[in-house]
Amino acid sequence: MKIRDVSLFVEVIGHGYPLVLMHGGPSLDHFTLLPFRQLADRFTLIFYDHQCNGRSAGAPLSSMTWQNLTADAEALRHELGFEQWAVLGHSFGGMVALEYALRYPASVTVAALAGVSGHSRDRSVRSTSAST
Repeated sequence: MKIRDVSLFVEVIGHGYPLVLMHGGPSLDHFTLLPFRQLADRFTLIFYDHQCNGRSAGAPLSSMTWQNLTADAEALRHELGFEQWAVLGHSFGGMVALEYALRYPASVTVAALAGVSGHSRDRSVRSTSAST
């Protein structure tokens, strides 16, 4: 799906309240979150690969910043037509989810973080990922 200036791999399944799932990594994809598919009878699940990860394409690695990762999620929400959604992030995706909730609080009803460590908002994603 074309979002902003990149092509994000997106899969939407289920029905009910929208829940976007942000995968761990960097360098992984949404595959690690597939066990959440069992919630598709209660939620509309939005799986996607962050830019520069998985099957998403069209962005140089230098573009993988908190600003771009969160702007991608917000543009995806708009493209899919959701006024608000719940966000679940695992590991690195939890840091993206937290940053997203801080930058776009009106878009998030609930933020659930799993296996997340703290990060400094002053550090770029690239320097954070290089040190883990």
